[in-house]
Amino acid sequence: MLIFFLSFVCIILAVALFSVLNLSSGRKLELDKARRKQQELEELGLAAAGLAHEIKNPLGIIRGMAQRICSDSSCDANLKQMASAIMEEADVATARLGDFLSYARPRKPSLEPLNPKELTDRISGLVEDDFKSGGVTIVSEIPDCSIMADREMLSQIILNILMNSLKFTGSGGKVTMKLADCRDCSYILSIADTGRGIDPDIIADIFKPYVSRRPGGCGMGLAIVRKIVEQSGWEISVESMPAKGTVIIISGIRKADSVRR
Repeated sequence: MLIFFLSFVCIILAVALFSVLNLSSGRKLELDKARRKQQELEELGLAAAGLAHEIKNPLGIIRGMAQRICSDSSCDANLKQMASAIMEEADVATARLGDFLSYARPRKPSLEPLNPKELTDRISGLVEDDFKSGGVTIVSEIPDCSIMADREMLSQIILNILMNSLKFTGSGGKVTMKLADCRDCSYILSIADTGRGIDPDIIADIFKPYVSRRPGGCGMGLAIVRKIVEQSGWEISVESMPAKGTVIIISGIRKADSVRR
């Protein structure tokens, strides 16, 4: 009986050991696969960013030549009009390449303690004239506190969302920024507008590149926001009702004092 019992125990241990080794091997393969995929994506992003950068140079030359035609007094009005159109299209293409570069370029956040109220007040001042021209009120309900964030990346997130909200909020509307304390060492940032909302058909894809809510839009603003949010280790979501407005929500923003502990 003792020999049978010991044999049974050995079999159980062997099966358990085999399962653990097999599971570890499977996890290692999954990690290696994920690592290779991430490396491929980074290489593809670098290649695309390099190509976009190379395209910007000839675009600048084309624009410069068109500008010379516009300023040449010997050129007739029709030629100057065509040159002006070339300049406008070159500017549009350059701006879209800039958006693409912001999306494709790998970025590692440099986290530091910062006061979000000071940051949002500064950004509000930068966009104040645009909001006044559109008849839209901008409201900040950001408290004095300290969070961990990359100053430049968070500024780009807030600026992109604010300008996107302005485009879809009519005169008399309002855009409100809030920072809610989650009581779990983190904050939630929300930016809500009273605009026309998002079509239910595209809301699931609103953070994907080249998905736009308006004709002629390039659809990169919120895609860039999502990319920066993910690079910062946060999460982003959207709530929207047609003709009622949209709220962009960013969660997982760490409190500075929780990191120092």
